[in-house]
Amino acid sequence: MTSSQFNKSKSPDNKYMLGDEIGKGAYARVYKGLDLKNGDFVAIKQVSLENVVQDDDLNTIMNLNHKNIVKYLGSWKTKTHLHIILEYVENGSLANNVKPNKFGPFPESLVAVYIAQVLEGLVYLHEQGVIHRDIKGANILTTKEACGLVKLADFGVATKLNESEFDTNSVVGSPYWMAPEVIELIGVCAASDIWSVGCTVIELLTCVPPYFDMQPSAALYRIVQDDSPPIPDSLSPDITDFLRQCFKKDSRQRPDAKTLLSHPWIRNSRRALQSSLRNSEAIKYMKEVAASSEKDDEGSQNVTESLSAEKVGMSKTQKASEHYEAPGNPETEASIQVDQPSSHSLVRKDEDHMLRKAVETPSRIGGNELSGFSDTPGNEASTSMPPSHAIKGYSPVADGGDPFLLMMGVLKDDVVGIDGLVFNENVPAENLYPLQAVEFSRLVSFLGPDESEDAIVSSCEKLVVMFRQRPEQKTVFVTQHGFLPLMDLLDAPKSPVIYAVLQLINEIVKDNTEFKENACLVGLIPVVMNFAGSGPERDDHSQEIRMEAAYFLLQLCQSSSTLQMFIACGGIPVLVGFIEADYAKHRCMVHLAIDGMWQVFKLKKSTPINDFCRIAAKSGVLPRLINTFVSLNEATRLAYTSGGLLSVDGQAPQAHSGQLDQPESSLIVIDQPDVLTTSHGCGEEPSHASTSNSQRTDIHQPDGDRPRLISVASHATEKVRPGSITSSCSLAHMVSGDVASEYLEKVADLLLVFARADTTVKSHMCSQSLLSLLFKMFNRVETPILLKILECINHLSTDPNCLETLQRANAIKHLIPNLDLKEGNLVYQIHHEVLSALFNLCKINKRRQEQAADHGIIPHLMHFIMSASSLKQYALPLLCDMAHASHNSREQLRAHGGLDVYMSLLDDESWSVIALDSLAVCLAHDNDSNHKVEQALLKKDAVQKLVRFFKSCPERHFVHILEPFLKIITKSYRINKTLAVNGLTSLLVSRLDHQDAIVRLNLLKLIKAVYEHHPKPKQLIVENNLPQKLQNLIGERRAGQSSGGQVLVKQMATSLLKALYINTVL
Repeated sequence: MTSSQFNKSKSPDNKYMLGDEIGKGAYARVYKGLDLKNGDFVAIKQVSLENVVQDDDLNTIMNLNHKNIVKYLGSWKTKTHLHIILEYVENGSLANNVKPNKFGPFPESLVAVYIAQVLEGLVYLHEQGVIHRDIKGANILTTKEACGLVKLADFGVATKLNESEFDTNSVVGSPYWMAPEVIELIGVCAASDIWSVGCTVIELLTCVPPYFDMQPSAALYRIVQDDSPPIPDSLSPDITDFLRQCFKKDSRQRPDAKTLLSHPWIRNSRRALQSSLRNSEAIKYMKEVAASSEKDDEGSQNVTESLSAEKVGMSKTQKASEHYEAPGNPETEASIQVDQPSSHSLVRKDEDHMLRKAVETPSRIGGNELSGFSDTPGNEASTSMPPSHAIKGYSPVADGGDPFLLMMGVLKDDVVGIDGLVFNENVPAENLYPLQAVEFSRLVSFLGPDESEDAIVSSCEKLVVMFRQRPEQKTVFVTQHGFLPLMDLLDAPKSPVIYAVLQLINEIVKDNTEFKENACLVGLIPVVMNFAGSGPERDDHSQEIRMEAAYFLLQLCQSSSTLQMFIACGGIPVLVGFIEADYAKHRCMVHLAIDGMWQVFKLKKSTPINDFCRIAAKSGVLPRLINTFVSLNEATRLAYTSGGLLSVDGQAPQAHSGQLDQPESSLIVIDQPDVLTTSHGCGEEPSHASTSNSQRTDIHQPDGDRPRLISVASHATEKVRPGSITSSCSLAHMVSGDVASEYLEKVADLLLVFARADTTVKSHMCSQSLLSLLFKMFNRVETPILLKILECINHLSTDPNCLETLQRANAIKHLIPNLDLKEGNLVYQIHHEVLSALFNLCKINKRRQEQAADHGIIPHLMHFIMSASSLKQYALPLLCDMAHASHNSREQLRAHGGLDVYMSLLDDESWSVIALDSLAVCLAHDNDSNHKVEQALLKKDAVQKLVRFFKSCPERHFVHILEPFLKIITKSYRINKTLAVNGLTSLLVSRLDHQDAIVRLNLLKLIKAVYEHHPKPKQLIVENNLPQKLQNLIGERRAGQSSGGQVLVKQMATSLLKALYINTVL
């Protein structure tokens, strides 16, 4: 046997020898030991002295005696360790038996048998003034005795850690079973054990405690943050109610152990046990053990035990297979409230008015015949928009200008094709119908894969014109021919054919949901999607073709039915692909994608928005959105700086649109001209009502008018609802700052949607490079946009899995300066988001609390508290946490008057206990030569306030203030004496009639500490009739209680009475 398995060390009195290691915890190891005098086996727990506050109570704990607690037999010390000798319980713990590779999860009936005994043990411990502090399956030991007897182990002083050891940066121990008040250092109480009982119930039912799928630090955060730990849905109503009672967030509302013993779940289980219900495997097991014991007396013990063991093993295995399921963690759907722009319908254009003029001067255009089209403001005939998209205001983006200008005046000579007749605006439309019918049939005949490229392109162009003039012809075309011939043409390898066919399809389905549905049903969506991509594999598809595909796909987003089909065909990743990195070059396509994303999120169907968020996040939407956000913000700033509009000849610099994965690179690179020029003929029209205070204007065009250059003076103000699919390309050669501002707000709202999604989506957003970029934007965006980004950060901070990434991205450093804002309509909202995020970040994490103090949060917290702001709810706990954070944070607290704030909080019932504990912690670390904290507490006002607070403390808080007072008077004998002679002594003695054992034990400790440092101890004894008070406590044992009296109280009172007697005699 190796040295690690067997240690031959002995106790100093040579009574015990350490043997095999049988258990190991965070701060202790447990060995099997041998009593060298009588041969009994014992358990010897070895605890480092660094992790024990004190061991004075070990001798008194040895006198505790109950069937459901492990017996303490003694202890000894070495220079480095405390060794505690315990009763040896041979069958191991429930945590070991409930493992999946053993018995697996227990049935409710068996769990009730065990938990009832745990509660019995807790009733006894709490009556004796002992808080277990570490209830969990590993500390519930099973015995070989009948009826499944279990015993509580690891209670008392040996498990009470120094507060300095509790650091969530390196969480150890039993975080999954901890009560919220323990994590927040508010104070341990008997109700803390009840919370742990609830966690243990879930552990026995599922093999793991709540939040076990998380890292310890994340679990601690959720325990404090959530209203209640998750309760399995499959449990019975009785046990569910039992757990809800245990998981009351306010410790004062939790029932005590004695009350829980009367709960219907426990009571009914006991009744079932007494009735020996045959369906209970636990009862069967107990009966078989009892039967085997009876047969032992008849001389057949071995045979019976063998048969019984075999039967029980089979039964247990079968039961485990029936009840065990690996604990799953279904992703909880995040409750996402989309703060989306209000919806609106498209502004319909009057198509007849749009084409009211016929072609009077036919002309041919070839590959090199576009040079005559001017982009100058004076050229009214030029346009950036093909007719197929006039109603939407969008236009394709081309690298060399506007290559497919299909206006009536630039068609071929044979537009109509009958005797060279051309359409004149003076010819009545009804007179042209017979001619058009003939021409319609002829044009359709050219839409075949065997026709020449020129014939197909020409036919498509003419059909587009015809459909605009006679929309009813669309119905004829769809009815007689459908979309399949056009789909066949899309297989052509030549771009002009593809472009012309896509234009024709867009014209046919425009504003007609039935046609769009028809197109989707015959499989047109995947075909068009092939032309929507970018990258090297799409080099043969011109930008114009891609834009036409984008127009078609965006039209599908306008109705619920076609939008669902679009999404089902993988449409969300396609929309993501349209959000190009180079915003200035692909502005129209980016706007299309943003509008399409909003339509997806507005879809009112059973599919949760979170699912859409996941698909988009997985497709890489967040880096693209944040890159676009940066570009749009710079575009907005430059547009308003240059007077609201940028012309083609403007020299405004362009926002940087490079890669995001370079956190150290400069945020904006001003190196390209024409950021907001109408490059490639793409104009824009705002469609989003901004929350900005600046006045925005839209360009409202008459229905049917082709887009043209409009001066700033001609802009008409128009409120357009957000989130709609509106024209983002309605300006021919200019761009308004309103457009960039509008889409900037849309992108901010989209980021907010993703920030509200589940952990999986948040993890995509919590890239350090993305967060760093957002943080750098804090000082570059307008206040309304800043508020939205702060909301995003706040939502991310609610997920414990995001906290470390936020910290690494220096979130605290960037958030705190926003508290300097003092004026403006949105200041309160900004402060709220910042403080809430800081609260989430700094909760139960000393390292982040110290970081916040280093970046100057304490003066801000003081301001919110002293000004009685409603944000005090966040500021107060943060300020109290600063006492626990670090030496530097405590120094800043003292320098900014934090001690005075703590003293003032003693008058606030809700915060008095936490404030008192913070004072005690500051005093405990007051180790400099000037003892500044001690000096502050020795002031007359402070002393009087402490005594007055002790006297008037409400009963429900009284148990919680005793430990902080004990810390104060044991740390400073000067404060001890001052408080004692100013009325504290009499108050302590007068409260000894309190019935709670925990209160009495702490009061006796306080009285002992005061007595040992009192300047006139004999006077203290006489004036307060202390001996008689102690005799009363000792005599209460004869009054008789169900538990045999408060043993520890009696022993401490006896010890103190002996000390008083010695002083009196001397």
